[in-house]
Amino acid sequence: MGMIALTGEPDGPPLRVPLPAVDLVTGMYAAQSVLAALLRRGRTGRGALLDCAMLDAAASLTSAAGVLWMTGYTTPRRTGSQSDLFVPSAVFETADGDHVQVVAIGDGHWAALSRALGHPEWAEDERFATAAARLEHRNEVHSGLAAVLRTGSAGYWAETIRDAGGFCEPIREIEEVWSDPELARRALIRDLAGPAGDPMSVPVLTLVPERPTGTYPAGPALGQHNGEVLGDVRPG
Repeated sequence: MGMIALTGEPDGPPLRVPLPAVDLVTGMYAAQSVLAALLRRGRTGRGALLDCAMLDAAASLTSAAGVLWMTGYTTPRRTGSQSDLFVPSAVFETADGDHVQVVAIGDGHWAALSRALGHPEWAEDERFATAAARLEHRNEVHSGLAAVLRTGSAGYWAETIRDAGGFCEPIREIEEVWSDPELARRALIRDLAGPAGDPMSVPVLTLVPERPTGTYPAGPALGQHNGEVLGDVRPG
């Protein structure tokens, strides 16, 4: 559905999307379909046949790009961390060698970003003052931001730009993300009992309003419940 074609730098090859997006979205799509079918059955008494194809789920992930092409607005291609709709929208290196993502969706965000970077005059410059103008002067906008962002650390710019009302977040590695105590606080990390009884921390995807706590029991061994599942089934 075009996800790999859209992933990568403009002068580079298509790149694999490094997460199972289609698998996860198909599961969510199926769960939503079940809930909708149950709601309809409660209202009408009619059942439903649910056809939850991975193609359908994948199509939803590139539907925004599809709209841009089908309406004649643009033909999306690989843009790296940039956007077809907004400028600035990119990842920039900072003085400490880390990176931040900076985005300005509206003119107010751009004005806030300009102030935070010490260049309030950018908000009045006719080349940058509107979203349409920034799209036309993409390279100038991004090169100006890159020069300033290289003078401070990722943490400094994230805090400074957010405090001014703009959008800026540091790019974190996986080990930084999954060691964030906020994830544990929201029960997105749980202990799972291992085969030898030693617990191990694992990600948990839950949508239930109650946040469960404690250690998950270990999963069954291969074939452990064959007798219970097969019951009285006999060959022949």
